[in-house]
Amino acid sequence: MDGCGILLRRGLSDLSTGIRRVFICIFVGMRFVVDNFILSFTSS
Repeated sequence: MDGCGILLRRGLSDLSTGIRRVFICIFVGMRFVVDNFILSFTSS
């Protein structure tokens, strides 16, 4: 039971870090797109 709980907790923490990583990737990508859009908008 204890080993199963540890595995479950580890899986949950891995899931949360994975979700956080995905959100960071999306956030960085959005900032990159917005920065490029602003640069192209101001240059033209």
